[in-house]
Amino acid sequence: MKAFGFGASTSPLFNMATKVASPMMSPLVKDDKITSGPGPLKAWTEVRDFPAPNKESFRHWMKQRQKGEQS
Repeated sequence: MKAFGFGASTSPLFNMATKVASPMMSPLVKDDKITSGPGPLKAWTEVRDFPAPNKESFRHWMKQRQKGEQS
């Protein structure tokens, strides 16, 4: 949990993680779900599906939306 807190509170690490999450998890994704997760997701995905990361981050989506409103 400390590692997540550090990564989430450090802007460059967070930005990098959101960019690589979807490509890194793509081998595990089937029908927009991760049904057999690695490491800490393994126990979770044995009894339920885990949603796949979005291909586009919310921040990127919002920036594009705001640009469209300004034009």
